[in-house]
Amino acid sequence: MPPLMGAFVRTIFVLLLMLLAASSASAKTKLDIQAGFSDRYRPGRWVPVTVVVQSDRPHSGVIELRVPNASSSTMTIRQQIGVGTAPQSYVLYAPLALQTDPLTATLFDAATNKVLAEWPPETGNFNARLGLAGEQVNFALFTTGRTPGLQGYRRTGAAGATLVDHIRPPRLPNTPIGLDAADVLLVLDPDWSQISPEQQRAVVGWVRAGGTLLLWPGSDPLPPDAPIAEILPATLGEPSTLQLPPATLQKAGLSRRFGSLTRRTLTAKPGAATVDLFNPSAEGSASGEASDKAVEMIVGKIGFGQVGVVPIDISTLQFGDTGRQNRFWDAVFDRLLPIDTPQQNNYYNPPDMQAAAAGLDRIGDIPNTGAFGFTYVAVLIAAMMLLVGPIDYFVLRKIGHQPWTWGTTLGWIGLITIAAIYAGHLLRSGDLHFRTLRLVEQAGDVASESALALVYAPRSSTYSVTAADGWWWQPVPTGNRYSSTNVTLPLDTYQSAQGNLPERMWIDVWSWRFLQGKRVRVAPPVLGATFKVAGRRLRGTVTNLSGKTLRNIQIETNDAVGTTSFELLAGQSLPFDSALKPKNASPEAAEASPSFRNYDHQSGRTFTSYTNVFDIDAGKTSGVRNALARGAAVFYAEQVDPASDITIDQPGAIVQHQSYVRAIIEPVSSPEAPGEETRK
Repeated sequence: MPPLMGAFVRTIFVLLLMLLAASSASAKTKLDIQAGFSDRYRPGRWVPVTVVVQSDRPHSGVIELRVPNASSSTMTIRQQIGVGTAPQSYVLYAPLALQTDPLTATLFDAATNKVLAEWPPETGNFNARLGLAGEQVNFALFTTGRTPGLQGYRRTGAAGATLVDHIRPPRLPNTPIGLDAADVLLVLDPDWSQISPEQQRAVVGWVRAGGTLLLWPGSDPLPPDAPIAEILPATLGEPSTLQLPPATLQKAGLSRRFGSLTRRTLTAKPGAATVDLFNPSAEGSASGEASDKAVEMIVGKIGFGQVGVVPIDISTLQFGDTGRQNRFWDAVFDRLLPIDTPQQNNYYNPPDMQAAAAGLDRIGDIPNTGAFGFTYVAVLIAAMMLLVGPIDYFVLRKIGHQPWTWGTTLGWIGLITIAAIYAGHLLRSGDLHFRTLRLVEQAGDVASESALALVYAPRSSTYSVTAADGWWWQPVPTGNRYSSTNVTLPLDTYQSAQGNLPERMWIDVWSWRFLQGKRVRVAPPVLGATFKVAGRRLRGTVTNLSGKTLRNIQIETNDAVGTTSFELLAGQSLPFDSALKPKNASPEAAEASPSFRNYDHQSGRTFTSYTNVFDIDAGKTSGVRNALARGAAVFYAEQVDPASDITIDQPGAIVQHQSYVRAIIEPVSSPEAPGEETRK
């Protein structure tokens, strides 16, 4: 064999070996995904997605989740991870839709961007594993601690299914968004050494945002510096023995072996309430340890959420039959979370998607957006008719080349089409617009925020939207809870423990991109008020605690609404006297009433009520309804010229921010005249 030919053969052989080695290396990288809670999830809520990776050699990788979303976009979530020779788990969070378009994952090599593994290995595996696909969930209960509890519980009266799952303490999330799907977190006899401060802070943040924590503290002491200690409505005392009288056992349907129970002494903190667990309708104010009732739960409000502490492990109680057991737990949860009928799951037109559409209507009225008008199209068609018809005919006839008409016709059409598009791009592309709508919800020192953002692109380019840490962004759900397979708009995001932030995005000319975000933080209140309800009038004082002017102030009580007509400057306090209009008025009267409606003077449009937009966070809306039912009032307002930490990097963009406030004002008992009540 000639030397040159031998060298060529050796080179080919070496290349083949390299290819085989690379293929073998790729084949040894394993990737598995566990989505939701025991492969179940709550559509529309952020749920954990556990990524398990393993390789024959350690290296850095980038995991990319393709998340189906109830919109025209598909969200891609990226995070850099380490891949080792032993299985390693990473948790990301994603808002899943009902699956018609499956969740997929790809693992890339961080250095070479080479695909190392994909999941699922076969189409349809994810849908087959998710037992909840197609199921509506209206109540989600998660338990943690030393033992599982209530695994077979189904809440009576809920509009959809009940989701129950036990989360082992090491699997508790380190960020509040990890519990977004839960209505209640039931913590049973926890080993506090197994729950890290970061996990406790995540639970605290979730409660402040509207979650409900129910705790049986067990016998282990709670460290005084534990983050969760700051939100407990009771002081934990020493363990003791509780003797239940036979009459209580018989009434509850418990056997005699539950007559002696381990009890944790509880002392209620100021402002907390007590509930007799064997007679939940009998409530009282707990200012100290109660002894006149058999077993009491102590409940305290924390921001938008609440915490309940029980003195015994009620999860171990065994009743005479399943019906009594369900009635017991239904009564406990009804006291904490009354079934919210208006929040029934409608996956084809749910309230939060209606609210998102209403919010986009308020910020999406952009003038002179790119479009071909009728005159423009008519002129182009007339010009094409002249060129392709008489002008082309007479010119070719004059030079004696009429057969060329087959080629010149196609040439004229192509030239005019390209010129029209280019002219439209130059003349009618308009300006780059960036608009946001922020919804600030206030409960004490907690501010829970939702935001909508839109980008209108006057030309095809890459655009970058930035926001502070703590925001969790996704495409605006614009369809229904079922994801679509006709997805054309990708939204790339990068996720860390601080949030899910959008990466640079490509937007075609004259196109829009819609984003929706949420975050929770401890912040000073924006609005304060004291007022009296006297008959059908509200009288009092409202104070602007923010640095921006407030206007369009509206007030809601459990059965009526009122309005004010003044603007409130930063730091200003003003008295008001407003007539109350019943909510249960006839539809004709409600439509004719200007109260609880918002008029935009710039566009001349009358919008529906603030609540129509605040429904974007269904959990907060449910909490507001519960607050109104217990006697609180809710103030709504619009901030004038608000600042925003949500920005776009491109210079020259026309930026507009809007901000609405919804503040829960709790009632304060005061010796007022009959028929009056003071609140602040």
